[in-house]
Amino acid sequence: MALTLPSSFSNHSNKRNWLFQLHYDDESNFTGVAFYDTVVESLQYYGAVLNKPSIRESIDLINSTSKTSNLSLSLANFKYLGDDFSAEIFGGTRDYINRLVKVYIQPEDVTGISDCLLIYTGKFRVKYRALKHAKLDWS
Repeated sequence: MALTLPSSFSNHSNKRNWLFQLHYDDESNFTGVAFYDTVVESLQYYGAVLNKPSIRESIDLINSTSKTSNLSLSLANFKYLGDDFSAEIFGGTRDYINRLVKVYIQPEDVTGISDCLLIYTGKFRVKYRALKHAKLDWS
């Protein structure tokens, strides 16, 4: 299936933000993080991403097999709902483990999610907590 880019990508500027939707509980809501602070569909995405993530996957067409993709993300330990964000992820009031994660590219600070490109969907699997940042992995 070919990707169809939203019209917001027709501008050839290099300004791109990545949006990470970290779904929790019944997956109807999420906490948003990004490379830098932004608002999309009136929802805040916190500029807390510390690394340049890469998405890995492979497909073997000859043997009709594929390997699950994964994504690693390091986040700053910012204040969220009156506490460190790592406290929310690792034992807070919401359950993020084995929940949906979506990654979008936001061109030119567009404010509609339909103008962003969905590039990854996965489940939150592994967690690691440090004092100043949290490392999150999805597959």
